Amino acid sequence: WREYYESGALELEIKSDRDGYRKFVSYYYENGNLKQRGLSEGGYRTGVWEHYHENGQIYRKQNVDDNKKNGEEIWYFEDGTIQQQQYYENGKKVGKWKSYYASGQLESETHYQNFASVYDIAYFEDGRVSYSKMIENNKEICEFYVIDKQNLYYLTDRYEREL
Repeated sequence: WREYYESGALELEIKSDRDGYRKFVSYYYENGNLKQRGLSEGGYRTGVWEHYHENGQIYRKQNVDDNKKNGEEIWYFEDGTIQQQQYYENGKKVGKWKSYYASGQLESETHYQNFASVYDIAYFEDGRVSYSKMIENNKEICEFYVIDKQNLYYLTDRYEREL
């Protein structure tokens, strides 16, 4: 099965097994570069799905089971460096998620436990903490930091609240 843009360029291609249950699906940009591809079984996305920037570089790689995210999902900048790492279990957030600046420096971390965020930390591009949130003993603790024009680094706000 194939579908085309008005320009005549290939937009969608579906290759299936004999009974049509398993289908390998590929979407394309109008310039001919691959947009996304993956496997579909019985109408549900499954296995590894890859998404691409229009320039052909990988954009996102995700694991899917029965249309639900499951396992690692990685997002990429257009130059191919990692932008985010995320983890799912049956479509729910789990584990340690990380985001990166384009420079490769860690931008933020979020830790999920029992499908809820229990720890968040964000960084300035120089690596110093800009924000942190921790949940412990039914209490949320948050701290906010700034770097001023003289490059002085200090805590600007802190709060605790009962959950």
